[in-house]
Amino acid sequence: MIQIKRANFTNALGLRQASNHLIQPLNGKTTTRPQKSVMMLADDDFFDANLTPQMTPIGLQILTLLDQHQIPHQQQRHSAASTCEQSAKERQLPMTLGGKSLLFRSRYTANSFHQGDFAMIVVPADQQVDSQKVRRFLGCQKLRFASNDELMAIAGVEKGALPPFGGGLIDVPMYLDERLQQNQQIAFNCGVTTESVVMTMSDYLSLITPIWGQFCRD
Repeated sequence: MIQIKRANFTNALGLRQASNHLIQPLNGKTTTRPQKSVMMLADDDFFDANLTPQMTPIGLQILTLLDQHQIPHQQQRHSAASTCEQSAKERQLPMTLGGKSLLFRSRYTANSFHQGDFAMIVVPADQQVDSQKVRRFLGCQKLRFASNDELMAIAGVEKGALPPFGGGLIDVPMYLDERLQQNQQIAFNCGVTTESVVMTMSDYLSLITPIWGQFCRD
């Protein structure tokens, strides 16, 4: 069941508006805190304060960045979702809108296009990454998925929670698959598997310096 924690909503995301910057019960009861903008769900949906997750530093940095730039976004709290299929189900959105972020460990040379021990690849969540395409694009001799320990050391997140913010908030180069340009929105786990952010693709791209490539399996 989707539970909304906080968000800045606009009609660009096709969401109903009601209030902002608060955790509001979703059972129709009123709250004494100021009403601004929160997404209202069905009458039988509810908010359980006991399920409040512990946000990671990178998750908090992303939310701060969005607030600083006054970027409309939807923040969803939901059950733990470490796979793309689970995340799409919890968000109640098509899986293709998800941004699947993958961290790779690379072995490069002086002639490699990519210069670094790690690289982040982002593809649509309904697609499978082609490691050989990634390796050829980066010009690396060898390539493998980062281990859970490396993922925690680099980004401070567990598997399935890596947000698509390399090259800035996460200090690794980031490369985006060209198929993402077909989407009007992007959804991703925000540093934990129980929190998702949904925003327009144009707003997302305004926060990063995208390097485009073709990384999905044919």
